[in-house]
Amino acid sequence: MPDAKANAGSKKKSCFVVCPIGDEGSTTRRHADWLFHEIIEHVLEAHFTNQFELIRADKIDQPGMIDAQIISHLLDDDLVIADMTELNPNVFYEIGIRHMKELPIVHIVKKGGIIPFDVKLFRAIPYDYADPTELRAARGDLQRALTAVLQPDYKPDNPVIRARGVVKLAESAAPETAVIQQQLSEISRRLSAIENDDVLSIARYGQTRADIELEKFLSKRPPGGTALIVETMDYITEAQLSSLNSYLRDVWRDASENVAIYTFGNLILIKFNDFISDTRRNSMVSAVKSHPHVKNIKIVPAQNA
Repeated sequence: MPDAKANAGSKKKSCFVVCPIGDEGSTTRRHADWLFHEIIEHVLEAHFTNQFELIRADKIDQPGMIDAQIISHLLDDDLVIADMTELNPNVFYEIGIRHMKELPIVHIVKKGGIIPFDVKLFRAIPYDYADPTELRAARGDLQRALTAVLQPDYKPDNPVIRARGVVKLAESAAPETAVIQQQLSEISRRLSAIENDDVLSIARYGQTRADIELEKFLSKRPPGGTALIVETMDYITEAQLSSLNSYLRDVWRDASENVAIYTFGNLILIKFNDFISDTRRNSMVSAVKSHPHVKNIKIVPAQNA
């Protein structure tokens, strides 16, 4: 680990944080502030004292055009930490600029978040503020990543650097090597298309990975009887989710023994294979809605399999 005292008197390195920021008081802003202070700032202050000046777009005090200032930080700062959570277009635009510059960047993403195919092969630090264990793990991972970046022999790696290497190889490749390269490029293109089908759905319709997986499941196994989709609160832990699943099984088995429960991220599908009266169903829905970890319930009409 770098010696904090030895670096106390030297010029600070600049660390620019790229993330969705949102309006004051919004969920996105609270998420951005939490990430900034509880993970990034915490790690820098605890393990890299006086080594970094931490900057985020909304915290730039200098007069001038904010977009030009952001690009300057992306081009010139010693380090960029980019949060890919929410698939924010501005974030990925800024990541692309940093990749083109071939300077150090650390990718992070909320646990369970979607990572587009083009950057999926490159390490992203997962974090989760709902679980103290995950929080400590994220801080440790970020500390190790920053330690690696500060090494004199550190060499950045990203899709742009790889692509430039491929271009240089293609320019000097023998014919048989060029054929292999073309085949690998086609495989990569097809994988990217498959992956981006889901990513485009998320960006265009506001869907999550859980939405997409649940839709695929229902298209293959449509409910023959009553079905319900229970949406949990956004920041539910694994232990809370397990407890909620047990609660749902207890509640719905009072209505029917022939019930199946499936979990897709923060969505829980409850399928019945026999008839349940509307009165009984509504009573059970009310009971589930009162649970503190339940956000919403949607009734799925029965379909002919």
